[in-house]
Parts: sequence; structure tokens; C-alpha cells
Amino acid sequence: MDKAIFPVTLLTYSAEPMNVTELTRKLIDIPSVTGDERAVGIFLKEHLESLGYFVKMQEVAGDRFNVFATTGAPSHVVLSTHMDTVPPFIQSSEDDNHIYGRGACDAKGIITAQISAAQRLRGEGIQEVGLLFTVDEEQGSAGAQIANLEKPGGVRYLINGEPTDNKLASATKGSIGLNLHTRGRAAHSAYPEQGESAIEKLLDVLERIRQCEWPIDDLLGQTTCNIGVISGGTRANVVPDAAFADLRIRLVSSAAPVRKIIEAAIAGRAEVEYLSEHEPVRLETISGIEQCVVRFTTDIPYLSNWAKRLLLGPGHRDLHAVGSGAVSQRCCDAGARRRSVAMRLALIGYGAMGKLVENLAGAAGDEIGLKVDSRDASLDAAQLAASLRGHDAAIDFSVGPAVLRNIDACARAGVPLVEGTTGWQEKVADARRLVEDHQGALVYGANFSIGVNVFYRIVSQAARLMASLDQYQAFMEEEHHARKRDAPSGTALKLKDLMSEYVKTEIPIASVRAGHIPGTHRVGFDSAADQIMLTHMARSREGFAAGALLAARWITGRKGIYEFSEVLNEVMSNE
Repeated sequence: MDKAIFPVTLLTYSAEPMNVTELTRKLIDIPSVTGDERAVGIFLKEHLESLGYFVKMQEVAGDRFNVFATTGAPSHVVLSTHMDTVPPFIQSSEDDNHIYGRGACDAKGIITAQISAAQRLRGEGIQEVGLLFTVDEEQGSAGAQIANLEKPGGVRYLINGEPTDNKLASATKGSIGLNLHTRGRAAHSAYPEQGESAIEKLLDVLERIRQCEWPIDDLLGQTTCNIGVISGGTRANVVPDAAFADLRIRLVSSAAPVRKIIEAAIAGRAEVEYLSEHEPVRLETISGIEQCVVRFTTDIPYLSNWAKRLLLGPGHRDLHAVGSGAVSQRCCDAGARRRSVAMRLALIGYGAMGKLVENLAGAAGDEIGLKVDSRDASLDAAQLAASLRGHDAAIDFSVGPAVLRNIDACARAGVPLVEGTTGWQEKVADARRLVEDHQGALVYGANFSIGVNVFYRIVSQAARLMASLDQYQAFMEEEHHARKRDAPSGTALKLKDLMSEYVKTEIPIASVRAGHIPGTHRVGFDSAADQIMLTHMARSREGFAAGALLAARWITGRKGIYEFSEVLNEVMSNE
């Protein structure tokens, strides 16, 4: 037995837990879109420790971790669900009957229900219960895969929480995620015989797929195929040379026969890219508890070492993908997605920021047509441009040394670029030349957070007001996570530039790189009598990603080079 997980001494039961409404709303109000679960994990760790649990943080990747809590006794029953949500973040609210917000149904309301159930058991003297909260369930279940390697002894049942109307799920469908790509030859639409339409090829392939006869299962029912995204072409007077479709198939059989059906329907007329694959799962059931079959996938396939696995949780099954507490929230999400035209985006840099942009773009109905990562570092600008063509915009969160190549490639391809990378701003003149040479389009900025850009204005105004007060000395402090390479940050240098227009003395900057700090900037004016301090503190990186997507929509159809502040000026003036 692992004594780090199960100490000899049992922990004391705390009789005064936070009430369920308060806890659910606190959890909802901590953004935790997949990839950004750290803050909610820390909150749960501290909350569970306050209730008297031993808590272990199971490291998954970077600053992401599962939370595993025990009482000190062997956990015969473990209650489990996930901390991550689909995007975008929606703050909590409530009425007389419901709690609303991102994750109210899937699965922060379930976290609260599981903690409350464990507390009731402990109050009745039953200590053999544990809690496991994972990351990454909405993407690839990376957290569950790590948990499967670290399963403690003594576990007899794992109850995984997903919205099942509190019915015991007897089976879950599997899934295959795939992309289809067709290639053609571009030509002017006045001379279509000189070209070859990739869109027409794609439509023919999709029609064949729609006519397929899929496997049927007595318990799980019909295999279903959803054609979720279709895109292609550049404009109406050009024969399209590329087209794309994103499909999700819900499996009732193993994946192998479905792959054969897909490939027979395609018959070599399109390239198929398989993105994910989950086999259907038959689950443990208990007589006397009402049962159901669910169509979504869960962490359960990746928790095979955790003895008998049950799937049960509060919340309506139809709201699973929405993650809210009521039907009205689903309508809200759908309305948000209709507010803007979908884009086909290229992501340059596929680290934490790239993945966060991908999540937010997907929630808005945008398509990610290309992901450029470190494996593409050897490509020159011309080679990268060939892959970029046909996209509405590109968003770059990569590394400083690659920025000029990326700007050059996008300009050559005629693809507007949102440049969010820092540590290259001394080369803005070179970037301007590349954009102008190819009549391209670029938005750049030291920080794409809308809040930071408002902070720029506040600091500039403060510097103007303080300029004539010689008794005050301006200074700056900035803090970021240990992985950030540049210091001072690009944001700090931008703030210094804005202040230097009015403050003629040197402005010292103190930089800290430690831990997992998303980003904090403080601007101070100090005198012998008092000190004035202005602070911007980022709580997550989601604000940066949202600003980059805003800039991508703004730059589409424009030419030239712009700072993000110009984007924000126009957007705010139109509100």
C-alpha cells in the first residue's frame, strides 16, 4: 500500500462543508477549458484538504494534474469525474430552480454532488471512500490514462460521473473522429475546364458516405455519422483547389469494420486523417437501479485498472455536450456561435496557447485547417506558404526566432496573420517590409488580452497625470511562469514605451519567472509620502486566445500592418 496516498492515521471528518449551491457556483466561476485546469485543481485540492482529506496531485503534463483525495482508509469506492470543460467560459448564475454556467451539468455540478455524497458517507462513519477528479476528458482523456497507471490497492468500484439522469449506464457508444481532404486544380471560374474542383470531389465522397450501411447493435442501436464541418475554396470566381470535411462517427461496433466501410466509400478520392478512436464499452450494472444507454464517450475506457467501473451522475443526458444546468443555456451557446461567420484557421505553434485557441475556435464554429509545430521548423517560407494557402487567417503563438519566417510565409500565401509571439518586436521594421512586399496583412501585439490593452490606456493616462510631479518615481514589476523565455515581458516593454512619452526619467523593471503564474504587471509611482500602484493580473490564458480570435476576424479582408490596439480601438468605438 502506498503510504503517500494512504497514511496510517485516518483524517477527521469536517461537519461543515460548503453548501452545494455555493460550491457549484465557485467551481463554475473558475475557468477550466481543457488545457487550463490548473486553477480549478488547486481550488479543489485546498477545499478537500479543508474537509479533512489527504490529497495527492497526479501530474499529467506541464502544470496539469489530477486531484485524488482519500480519508486515510483504503478507498473501496472511488467517485470520479473530470474538471475540464468545453469552451467558452460562461460565468455562473441561478434562479429558483437551476444553476447555470459552463460546467453546471458537465461536470462541475457532478463534482459537487460527489463531494457531498462522500461527506454524507463519512458522517455516517464510512471512511472507505475516495475522490478522483481528472483533466483532459473533453479531448483525449490524458488525465484518466495517468490515473490508470497510479491506481491504489483496495479499490473495488469506481463510479464515474457523467450526466445520465442518475440512471446507471449499461453501455456507451464509441467514436471515430476523422478529417477528409480533397485536392483539385485552381482556375478562373470562366474557364472551369482548366481546373478541377476539390469541393465537387468532396461532395461526391460525402454523398457516398451518407449512403453507407452502418453496423447496428441490439443494445446500442444505430451507428451514426455527423458531417460537422465543410469548407473549401477562396472565392466564388475561382475553381477551388482544396476542400475539407470534419466527421464524427458514433460507434456501436468495433472501429475496424467502420474504417473499412469509410475507406470503401472514399475509394481513394480523398485523403482520410483519423484523429481519434474510442471503442464502445459495456459497463457493470447493478440490479434494482434503473439503467440507460448513453451515446457520448467518457474517461471509463482509460480506467481499466480500477476494478468494477460504473457510470452514473446527475444531469440530463441531452445537456452533456453543452455542460450547462438548463436547456436555456444550450440556446445561449447556439446563439453565441451564430454571431460571426465561421473561419478556416491555421495555427502556427501548437503549445498551450495554440491548443487554447483551438478550443475557443471550435466552440465558435471555426475550423482548424492546419497546425504547424516544432516538427515543421525546417520548412522555409515558400514551403510553409504552400500549406497555408486557402485559410482565412493564421494565428501564431510560437517562438521569437521563427516569427519573420512565419510572417513571410503568410504574406506570400495571401493569408492574414495574427502574431501573438513575444520576443521579436525589435524586428518590426523587417516584418513591415515583408508584409508590404507581398501586400499582406498582419496584426501584432505584445499582449492580446483585451484587459491588458485596457490597462495600457489606464497606465498611459496615469503617466500623463504624474509627469509634472517630480516627487514621484515610476517603476514596474512583472511576474510570469517559469517557462516564459523573454524578460522583461513584451507587455512590460510596451507599458514602458507608453509611459516614456510622459515620464522622462528611467523606469526600472523587475522581472520574476517562477511557478505557473499566468501573468501579472504592476505599475507604481512612489514618493516619500505615499505610493500609487496599478495592477493587471491574468487569471488564465483564455483572454489572450479570445483576443487573438477577435483580431483574426478583424484582419480578414484587410491589407497592411496593424497593432492590436488599433483593432481594439475600432471594436470599442463600434460597441
